[in-house]
Amino acid sequence: MKFCIVIILSIVFLTGCASADENLDRAMNLRTTVSKADQVQFQCTVTADYYDEVCSFVIDCVYDENHQIHFEVVEPNTISGISGMIDGKEGQFTFDDQILVFKPMDGGCLSPIFAPWFLLDAIEGGFIHSVSEHKEGYCVTYRDSFQDETLMIEVFLTKDDVPIKCEIYLGERRILLLEIRNFVFV
Repeated sequence: MKFCIVIILSIVFLTGCASADENLDRAMNLRTTVSKADQVQFQCTVTADYYDEVCSFVIDCVYDENHQIHFEVVEPNTISGISGMIDGKEGQFTFDDQILVFKPMDGGCLSPIFAPWFLLDAIEGGFIHSVSEHKEGYCVTYRDSFQDETLMIEVFLTKDDVPIKCEIYLGERRILLLEIRNFVFV
């Protein structure tokens, strides 16, 4: 009887490890796909959680082979049409016509408009802290830092390896949420 229990427990634990390894392999394959793509296009709703208020906006994004995100605000109507480019490697942030201003998050220089760049930068080269399963697929948690704080980026993917949500934590607090739609490689 004890032998049967040991065999059953071994199967359960080994199956869980195989699944975690499989999801890690999938995350690494996604990294390669993003790195080799000419462009990645998607739309996302960005929700920024300031302590005293929450602000949301929808943007169309194109991530190119130069690690730049070209974006255009879609909603709300009051700021729709504002576009620009984020070049995280060079630290540049430019607008085509008008300027879109968000107050800095947590008293620093982190702006909600950088959220899509953090997402793709993590997928393409971030330190993978952990991989876990969730109801729609799996979640990859990347660990980084921002100023003196730990930055955790959780990317939720479908079973088909398509990002559908990203949560960005500064320290223990979730400051940004991205709800991702129409994620495609071009």
